[in-house]
Amino acid sequence: MLTSEVSLLNASFGQTVLTSNESLDQIDVSQYLDTLLASAFIFSILSPFTVASNGLLLVAIYKDPFKCFRSPVTVFIISLAMVDLLTGFIVEPLFALHYFACYFKQTLSPSEHFNLLFQIGTFFSLLLLSSSFLLVLALTTTQYIAITFPHKYKIFFTKKRIVIAVVGFFVYFVIFSSLQFAKIPYTLYLKINLHLHPTVVGFLLAVANIVLFRSFRKFEKQSNALRNPVTHHSANPNSRLVGHRSNALKQEKHLTTVALLLSSLLLFCAVPHIVAFYIYLYSSEKSNAYVLNVIIALRVSDLVLFLKVALDAYIYAWRHPKYRKAIKGVMFCFVKKMKRETETELEFMVI
Repeated sequence: MLTSEVSLLNASFGQTVLTSNESLDQIDVSQYLDTLLASAFIFSILSPFTVASNGLLLVAIYKDPFKCFRSPVTVFIISLAMVDLLTGFIVEPLFALHYFACYFKQTLSPSEHFNLLFQIGTFFSLLLLSSSFLLVLALTTTQYIAITFPHKYKIFFTKKRIVIAVVGFFVYFVIFSSLQFAKIPYTLYLKINLHLHPTVVGFLLAVANIVLFRSFRKFEKQSNALRNPVTHHSANPNSRLVGHRSNALKQEKHLTTVALLLSSLLLFCAVPHIVAFYIYLYSSEKSNAYVLNVIIALRVSDLVLFLKVALDAYIYAWRHPKYRKAIKGVMFCFVKKMKRETETELEFMVI
């Protein structure tokens, strides 16, 4: 066990220093260690699913067999998929490794090597999860402009500008994540992060979600109005133009539904974590036993956030039929290629 002066426990995006007059040796931390064990098992399951689903999404977008992922907003989808993939590939395995070590060694600080790996995990956790918040906010806002002010959207939102914005997001969060290693009080750093990112960005995301939903209802009425002439007046010489416009509206409808679901899921998963973090940082009760209970709640809310990371790609596949079609196309090409290579090998064997 660590001394009563300093106990390092993971709290959300980094480490939290607990100070108290009572010794941790006098506190039963078995419940917290059991929580770490359960979290480690869940991370071990979520990690491969997260990597596989987002990897498949990125492959489908890269191959793009039906040329359906060329809109500027696709940059946000790609960025979010990369963030989720790196979270499943780096953060979740490192957290699982540290939690397993804590449980089997029955300590909150298993060794310097495990602590170093855990620090790397918390750095990337802050970087990637915070970037996820901002990317979903940008996607929701962009999609609102796309369906409400389509002409302005085409003028101002180009792929180049969106790429520059996304790169700016990551540069900012790399710098901010590095501040946790600077000579500033760690509790102050956590408070700045909590207010600046989950709280402010979360509030803006909630507002953007509501505004987008209201605009989406009007957009659906316009889409239905355009769809009817195609059905009843297909002989009209302008029906092909109307049909093309109807398909474009249908594409925007799918992307807007994805944006609404992603933002709603993020808010639903983030609120318990934000509330628990506020309780931890601003509660007047600071005994180690109380803080341990709060951090157990934080560990559970962490799992909810990482579950959201695993579900992002499935939401995109569920609500975007062209993505499912692209996945089938990529898989078909892969199977066809493997079959052709097998036939070629058999021919050489016969010769």
